[in-house]
Amino acid sequence: MQTVVLPQGEFASFLGAKPEDRGALLQKVFGTQHFDALAERLKVMAGESRRSVDAAEQRIGTAVAAFAEAAALDEPAPDAVETTRIDDRSGAALLDLVGSRVGDLREQAFVRSVGESDARVAADARRRELDVARATSDLLARRESLRSRQAELTARTDEMSRRRDRLEVAGRAALVMSSLQGARAAEAALVEAVEQRDVARAALPPALATGSVEDLEARLSAMSDLLARIDALRETGRSLPTWEGKRVDAMKEIARLDDELRILDDTLDGTRPAERAQLVGARQEFALGADVLGDARARAVGAADVLEAARDVVRIDDELAAARAALALAADSARSATAALTSARERRITEMAGELATNLAPGEPCAVCGSTEHPAPAIRPDDHVSADDIEVLEAAYAECDRHLVDASNRVAVLEGRREDRVRASEGTGVDAAQAADAEARAAVAATETAAARRDDADAQIERFDAKTDELRRTRDGLGPQRAELEGEARALAASIAQGRASLDRELETALTLLPGTPAIEAAKDSEAGTDLAAVVDREIGRAKSAVRAVLTGENEVGVARATAANRHDELTDGLAAQGFDDAAQALAGVLEPDERESAAAALRDHDADVRLVREALGSPEIAGLGDAVEVDLEAAVDALAAAVARHEEAFAQLERVRSTVQRAESAAAALRSAVTATAAVRSSAAPVLRMAEIANGAGDNADRITLQTFVLMRRFDEVVAAANLRLDEISGARYELARTDRAEVARLRKTGLSLTVRDHETGEERRPSTLSGGETFYVSLCLALGMADVVQAEAGGVELQTLFVDEGFGTLDPETLESVLGVLGRLSSGGRAVGLVSHVETLKQAVAERVSVRKIRGEGSTLTVVA
Repeated sequence: MQTVVLPQGEFASFLGAKPEDRGALLQKVFGTQHFDALAERLKVMAGESRRSVDAAEQRIGTAVAAFAEAAALDEPAPDAVETTRIDDRSGAALLDLVGSRVGDLREQAFVRSVGESDARVAADARRRELDVARATSDLLARRESLRSRQAELTARTDEMSRRRDRLEVAGRAALVMSSLQGARAAEAALVEAVEQRDVARAALPPALATGSVEDLEARLSAMSDLLARIDALRETGRSLPTWEGKRVDAMKEIARLDDELRILDDTLDGTRPAERAQLVGARQEFALGADVLGDARARAVGAADVLEAARDVVRIDDELAAARAALALAADSARSATAALTSARERRITEMAGELATNLAPGEPCAVCGSTEHPAPAIRPDDHVSADDIEVLEAAYAECDRHLVDASNRVAVLEGRREDRVRASEGTGVDAAQAADAEARAAVAATETAAARRDDADAQIERFDAKTDELRRTRDGLGPQRAELEGEARALAASIAQGRASLDRELETALTLLPGTPAIEAAKDSEAGTDLAAVVDREIGRAKSAVRAVLTGENEVGVARATAANRHDELTDGLAAQGFDDAAQALAGVLEPDERESAAAALRDHDADVRLVREALGSPEIAGLGDAVEVDLEAAVDALAAAVARHEEAFAQLERVRSTVQRAESAAAALRSAVTATAAVRSSAAPVLRMAEIANGAGDNADRITLQTFVLMRRFDEVVAAANLRLDEISGARYELARTDRAEVARLRKTGLSLTVRDHETGEERRPSTLSGGETFYVSLCLALGMADVVQAEAGGVELQTLFVDEGFGTLDPETLESVLGVLGRLSSGGRAVGLVSHVETLKQAVAERVSVRKIRGEGSTLTVVA
């Protein structure tokens, strides 16, 4: 329920208040402080905008100073630019003046450019003249050098002729040197071929050393046939030792197998049956202890559960003792909180009259009885109980009660849990339960050990039987293996005999070709392990190589004799053709390659120098020089230096002007940017400045009314309009409230919140202070009700369901009182509860439901409800 108390004293004060005080109350009621904050924010933004404009204008001033410095302006030109800047807010005239100065600088640069160009052309002409003088001087020096070189070459003409003749003889000698060298090489080759043939014949076996070429060729053919047959038997010869070794190994393996079969028969038929019987007996003993493992484990689980339950009972007893202590403490706290709250409530009721008395003021009506006299107001103690104190104690009581409930629930839960665990422990104590648990665990450990040993015995028996089966399979497989080895030994003996017979036949053939060869004789008498084919192949191969080497040597000797004869004939023909009498004369004319090349190079260089000097002296630029030509090189150098100095000075002046133009253009561009930026800042700042002035009652705001006052004026208009709806009825259409912009009193300033009363009977406007007491009461009542209506509308439709109207009814005449009660009655009929605080007797009769307050001397007051 939304309740509003309308203290008529305050609204009577509002009716006759100053406009400034009236504005403060309206601001508090309608919460318009944010409009004041908005106006203040606009004022701050305006200050920032002004500072931005000032800063932008300062940047223009800086840019003007920079331009004056860059353009090298002389006094009073900088002052003229600055004056133009100050007088010209748009900046157009300033930019025109700056553009004019930049144009003047560009014109100066053009003039300097023409002067620099003329100086450069003059310097280029002097440079070309100097180049011509230097070229002529160089040609004269070159002509003199060429004439000196020509004289030196002429002096060496005879020497060059002798060198040319010597090179001609050396050339003819070189032509016959190849034939001479070929003849000498052929003779050396013949001697070497004879020596190699003799060495090869000495390497022949003694039986062949004296054989002719034809006999050696016949024996070579027979050896080739024998080697072909031996090659076919080579594998047999290499295999004979291997076959013999395999045969011997097979006989040894047969003997080993006979020993192993004898051992296996003794093991399988004698020792293993007794060993297995011992293993089976041990397994039966372990099985007796392992059969009770399940029962032992079940007893161990039960003993562990009983032990856990017994321990839980002990732990729960400790928790239960603590919980019961906490419950007792919570109960004490709850009783204390209840007593404190009850006592505080009783004191609050007792001290209520004293609290109401604190609001009494001399001459002001009592809020309870309406009397303006207060002969014996109740006194509120210094340590009085406030509503906040009651709220704190109520919260403390609720907290204590919550702790009491939690503690009680905790005890109940623990008692139920203890009962369950006592049943689970079967009433056994912790010590007894621990002993039973240890005994059960020991029994489980013993049975588990027996079960593990039984399983190990089963595995050991299984492995023993598997090993026995493996031994039987081994014995069964040894018989066929022995028979197979006997067959292999007999086959190897037959192969060895057949291979040895074939090799013996070829040994006889080898001895026929090479009688008396020790290696072949030894192989014939050797045992079967000797590689006979390899021996024959090696000895016959050696003899065959020696015979082939002798035959090759004989052939090479014949070829070398024929070649030597041919080379001797070629040498004789070559010497005659080149005009030499013999080889010695040709050898005397030979020059070493480096000597021949050196002489040829000297001739080539001499001929080339003669040709080059002749061509150079005959060139047009040297041949055209007269003997009387002279060059003044120093004068040409001085003329060029003077021209270059004039050009450099002109160029330096041009660069200075160009640099000034460049700096002036850059400064002018910066100035233009500053002017443009300032215009933009002014444009963006103008709306802010204007809004700030209007919101704060300045500038274009002709009425000088601030934004907050304007909003309050509109709200006050709504309050006045709502008040007039009821004032028209209560005053019989006589009075009407109106807001006015003029001051209610001449000495007060205008705020737009002044109030006037229009008297429709007299046609005049009156100040609120001229109203009588009764008129002031019902006019302020209408203002209060109008304010309530507007506040309700501003609050988004929140209903103000209860109104209390405090005093003021005693000043009304009966007719006006009836009108006021009619208005209040319609409020009540519209769903609102209306409470009236008054001591007027007429109201007691008019209000059926009321609370009467009666003062008892010396005992305070009593309340009586009348319904």
